[in-house]
Amino acid sequence: MSSPKSLKAFLIRHWAGLTLLGIVVLGALFRFWRLTQYPMGLNQDEAYAGYEAYCLLTTGTDSHCIPWPVYFISWGSGMNVLYSYISIPFVAVFGLTALAVRLPQAILGTVSILVAYGIGREIAKDGKKGLPLVLAAVTAADPWHIMISRFGLEANLLMFFLLLGLWLTLLGLRRPPALLGAGIAFGLSLYCYAPIWVILPFFLLLAFGYLLYMKRLRITPWLIAGVAVLGLLAVPLVLFLLVNYGLIDEIITPYISIPRLLMMRHNYSLDDLGEKFTILMQLLVTGQETLNTAQSDVVNGLHYIFSAPFWILGMVLQGIDLVRSLRRREYRPQVLFLLLFLCALPSTLLIDRLLIGRVTHDNTLVLAQLLLIGWGVYSAGAFLIERQPRLRQVAAAVMAVAYLGGLVSFRFSFFINHAVGWPFGYEEAIEAAENDPQQRKVYLSGNIHWPVLLFLTRLSPEEFQSSVTWKYYPGEFLEAKNIGRWYFDIDLQSIDPDGLYFVAADDASLTEVFSSIGMTCEAHGRYNLWYAEDPAAWAAEHGIAYTPAD
Repeated sequence: MSSPKSLKAFLIRHWAGLTLLGIVVLGALFRFWRLTQYPMGLNQDEAYAGYEAYCLLTTGTDSHCIPWPVYFISWGSGMNVLYSYISIPFVAVFGLTALAVRLPQAILGTVSILVAYGIGREIAKDGKKGLPLVLAAVTAADPWHIMISRFGLEANLLMFFLLLGLWLTLLGLRRPPALLGAGIAFGLSLYCYAPIWVILPFFLLLAFGYLLYMKRLRITPWLIAGVAVLGLLAVPLVLFLLVNYGLIDEIITPYISIPRLLMMRHNYSLDDLGEKFTILMQLLVTGQETLNTAQSDVVNGLHYIFSAPFWILGMVLQGIDLVRSLRRREYRPQVLFLLLFLCALPSTLLIDRLLIGRVTHDNTLVLAQLLLIGWGVYSAGAFLIERQPRLRQVAAAVMAVAYLGGLVSFRFSFFINHAVGWPFGYEEAIEAAENDPQQRKVYLSGNIHWPVLLFLTRLSPEEFQSSVTWKYYPGEFLEAKNIGRWYFDIDLQSIDPDGLYFVAADDASLTEVFSSIGMTCEAHGRYNLWYAEDPAAWAAEHGIAYTPAD
């Protein structure tokens, strides 16, 4: 049996590793706990990403019957592919479920804590002790990072691959083979979210230029291999742009395809730059979105309200570091955080005014802000400890209390008071309608999106494409009129006596309508199915010409 002294010696000797373990465990708890329940419901993007993974797994084609595309057509204006490809083994094991589409993001979000620690460790080689644990802790406890780790939006995957590429780049300065991994990570990031196509080249030019200028990066076979792999991974997307700007024909093969979208998105403009800058600064300072999604906590903001001064401090200090570094040719790797922020800012300001306040479209900038917050927290603590070394434990305790208090606040805000992301509780009613013995037409109220229906019914791509009718075609964001017997609208002026009407139980308006016209209600959890028990008699009673359905 170990003595108290030996236990104390063990804790002192391994305090950093044990602290990191505690940070990761706490971070994992907030990312995995009741993963399928919070946020409630399925986002239509994650539903479609899961459905695309299901189609590829079962048929080798996407929802538009295209084999292994480098970019999905999906809505009409496309969707990034990597999250669906990563989700395929999870769908194979767990089926097409919320768990299958959210688990990859939760895993990679948790691994990101270790990657942030690795970034801090490489920077700490220059004497900045404590930075690795600070970056890990700030990432683990960050509300925005927790939320993006909890649902399967394909754009959220970008954060992991950018962090991974940055860590492997820094690691490659002393272990050159890691540069090959950096090339792979940055190359894969191109398949996470299209706006990075503009940001990444500028960031890599500035970052690699800085590292070469500081004589930390050398032209080696490993660097050349990393750049070559990055270029190779970018080629299909260059061809994709050539196809969709009409310069070459689309490329469809059994193994890889480069499709032509129905329409290209045009979400960028030089208009209203001043107003957009104001909106963006409001988002970054207050952490509150102008659009309500599951990526901005309404109480704590993106990174906790108290983090704004640390972000500003980190920006100012890294600006000073960058100037001094260039003048004196002194290597200060932390300035890469600032370079990422500066590269993301112009691209973000070009986003359409109606979208710029939405975190999804600003995610690279928000990631850079998180890293700058970590630097600000570390610098404030280091300044205090340098002047009062005895306050080391006090500084660590203050940081721990602030972030643990923030996590408690976030738990109540997100998991209890504001956990509703999208419509939920419809599975039972959809299953009942799907198994209807008469296979009647189903009329869905407007809060169920057609990708969610595809996710739940698991139609094959061929069944989907042969049975869908679009409200307009082509389009940037297609809206389905119906998919087979499922109709995405309820026309109260033309009630179908043979139809099943899918209505939320708390929709008082529609409930009153169907009750008043004598329809029967079949309850299925949070949703009801309304129908006429005797369609012919009901139609006669209401003076409607009736022809029995086939």
